[in-house]
Amino acid sequence: MSSTPAPPAVTFHIPPDLQHLRVPFERFLKDRPFVDRLVVGAFVFVHGEPPPSTSAASVSAQKDTYRALYDFAAENKNECALKEGQLVEVIQRDDRGWWHVKAFDRHDQGWSPSAYLTQESLNFSAPSSTPETRLLLLQRSSRDSFPDRWEVPGGSSDRLDPTILHSVARELFEETGLRLNRFVRQVGDGIVFETGPESKKKRCLKLSFEVEVSEIPSTFHEGNGRIAGRVLDSLSITLHPAEHQEFAWATEEDIKNSDPNRALRDRRPYEIFTEDQRLLMLQAFELHMAGQYSR
Repeated sequence: MSSTPAPPAVTFHIPPDLQHLRVPFERFLKDRPFVDRLVVGAFVFVHGEPPPSTSAASVSAQKDTYRALYDFAAENKNECALKEGQLVEVIQRDDRGWWHVKAFDRHDQGWSPSAYLTQESLNFSAPSSTPETRLLLLQRSSRDSFPDRWEVPGGSSDRLDPTILHSVARELFEETGLRLNRFVRQVGDGIVFETGPESKKKRCLKLSFEVEVSEIPSTFHEGNGRIAGRVLDSLSITLHPAEHQEFAWATEEDIKNSDPNRALRDRRPYEIFTEDQRLLMLQAFELHMAGQYSR
């Protein structure tokens, strides 16, 4: 996202097994002629309970939350369409069998038949006696490609990035306002995927890394699209509205329960960008926990 300035000049720790990535991405791709574009991703973990949030992962503890039992097609602009398994907040009840609802996974609201709704009793963010490990997820803008899907921070390497690892730091800052302090490890060997129309398909390679972060001082963000600053364990997240509309701190169980092979009513409310990405998130959790126990 070129409109966002780079973070203040910082250095970050690079472990020995990632030193080979201290090269510009174009040099890296010379040995990989099958790849047209390099994409990077950052896994940010924290330990603790999430803050109050309007994200779909924590609404059931704070809102008058219901789940749709059936699909409902809206017939006019005053009605709100439903998909089986979808979570909504009930704003107003009418004795004639219609309730005014607001969808959590998009900005729609309107009237829906109350008979199509059942109260949601599962609390996705119930407090626990031990802090849970959570992964930072971002929800893509509803106006972007693949709208409303969830992913980790990241994006394309740029020619102006000194190295591939600087690409990770830049993308993390642009999308969350966080400063990358340390690379912990690479997660997986890379995911290859294709984008674009059939006639102009590009083959991409995505490299992902677990990283440790800190905040950029909030004064640095003034005038740069700051729209969110909720805190978890003193970590403030700043989203840019052109790319992402929401963030959440997901547990490993959340990611497991987002399996697309589950019935929609049994899934957690995260539609992950791709199944490959979801499986990589689970691998990242496994590596992170193994690293915690070995310390």
